[in-house]
Amino acid sequence: METLFILASFFLLVFGLLGVYDGFYLHLWKFELHARPESKFEHLTHTLRAVLFPLIIACLFVPHPSEAMFYLGLFFLLADVVVLAFDAWLETDSRKFMGGLPRWEYMLHLFVNGFHFSTVALLLAAKMDFQGAVPKLRTDVQDVWSAKLFFAIAFNLLPGALLIALLHVGLMTRQGKTMWVRLRTRLG
Repeated sequence: METLFILASFFLLVFGLLGVYDGFYLHLWKFELHARPESKFEHLTHTLRAVLFPLIIACLFVPHPSEAMFYLGLFFLLADVVVLAFDAWLETDSRKFMGGLPRWEYMLHLFVNGFHFSTVALLLAAKMDFQGAVPKLRTDVQDVWSAKLFFAIAFNLLPGALLIALLHVGLMTRQGKTMWVRLRTRLG
């Protein structure tokens, strides 16, 4: 179990760094997908995933006494997979303005999502007891030092994930887009 949480911690950190680069810098800052009519639906899928991620963190990645929260987190994770499929489907048409999705960004998406789902798989392996006919949520993981490390990383990612989600939602409105243009102009 220790190794699973250590690996999950590493993958979560790498996912967080690559996710900010891809989701914030490339999608919002450099390519401004939210401002392009042909990328409207791609921005919508990014917004949905940005909203789902803090929910996944809050329900699945941090410890709580309720199994219901854990299973709610699994539901949010499943919704994330469905939205990811739509996002991948839309990218071909959405990126025509730039000659299609660049190979390097396609590879980045593979790595970002690979680290994201590797984190989840490792976490599920560490938090679930598969000994019986029906898997159960383990309650003894909160005392393991590597689990505490993982939970601390996840908890510290939550504020940034919430800000990114709010930014994505805000950019779906005219006022949010106006404020974003002013901020970008000031920052150069």
